Amino acid sequence: MARQVHTRELLSFLLVSFLGTFAGQLVKAETAIESYSETRSILLLSFFASSYVLGRGIAALVSGKIFDVRPKKAKIVMLISFVFMGLISLLYALLDVPFYAILRLMSGIFAGFAWPIVQSMLLSISGEHEKSTNMSLYFVSGGIGSIVAYTVVGFLKGIFNILLAALLFMVAPMLIFCHKIKREEKSQKKRHALDQNMQVSVLTLGILSVELGLISAMLATDLIVGLLMSKGFTRTALSIILSTASTLGMIIGFPLSLVLARIGDVRGSKKIIIALSAIFLISAFVFIESTLTILLVLSISAIKIVQLSFRPILTALAKTSKTTGIRVGIVNSVHNISTMVLSIDIGYLLEIQAVRCINILTVAIFLCILVSSKNWK
Repeated sequence: MARQVHTRELLSFLLVSFLGTFAGQLVKAETAIESYSETRSILLLSFFASSYVLGRGIAALVSGKIFDVRPKKAKIVMLISFVFMGLISLLYALLDVPFYAILRLMSGIFAGFAWPIVQSMLLSISGEHEKSTNMSLYFVSGGIGSIVAYTVVGFLKGIFNILLAALLFMVAPMLIFCHKIKREEKSQKKRHALDQNMQVSVLTLGILSVELGLISAMLATDLIVGLLMSKGFTRTALSIILSTASTLGMIIGFPLSLVLARIGDVRGSKKIIIALSAIFLISAFVFIESTLTILLVLSISAIKIVQLSFRPILTALAKTSKTTGIRVGIVNSVHNISTMVLSIDIGYLLEIQAVRCINILTVAIFLCILVSSKNWK
């Protein structure tokens, strides 16, 4: 019998996702606003974003392997990583802007160890038919954390935000550290063989992770803050735009992601991913080109809806009975490295005001999705 995750266990993972994302987005938004106000450089902010995902991408695959081989030790790694993320957050209050890229890199490394382990832990305690739904709830909870962070940064600033983020990083892992990790039962071998026939290849996971990397690069806190401030928006206006767009995206994206998460076969997921990619293509164009507040809110919310729906489907496609940690690690690693490269590309193109090149890049990756989809089984 497949194990069903208890409500209390699930809530603890959702709270970790909320608190950790709240802390991460709060410190990123605060330092991005400070950096752009001081330097007026979107390219610099793109290096902050890429430094973070570089560290996260390097560590993500290793953390997945740790979970598969030593699940109990993986929990210790997760706990230590969250504590160090909190300590690193405090350094932003002590160091100048030129050092922020190094701090982002260090934060990314520890985030790359922590988050894939948290995700793998949640998948390991979820029943077979719960995995997609639970991952949807997990990412939604993180999205709510982002909304709260964007709201807080508009009304509070400076050292208070840094201290709050550091505290939340250190509290979050305590909520799940004592949870026992459950392995798949041997009696599920036949089920595993059936699941293998339903899975996409590692290459396909990589291509989809690149698309998710583009979506994430477009919504990277450092870049989105720089882009909006370059269009003349103040801290308060920026906060309102991001919190409103995130809330709208959550209201629509949450029920949609739950429905889409129930699509258990590759063919159904294929159609959904292509549709989501098309929506992102249009929304990204509006987001880059427009200066109207209402269009910015609508386009950002649409991109967030796509991200919210895309991520749990991709993570669910990565699951297996024996190598969940490795495949989740691959998804996280490729996603993060793609975000790193594309963040620099977008930042550079915005810096030289070559915004149409960003639209061409978006179209090119969408076409790659269409071509690769023909080889899905």
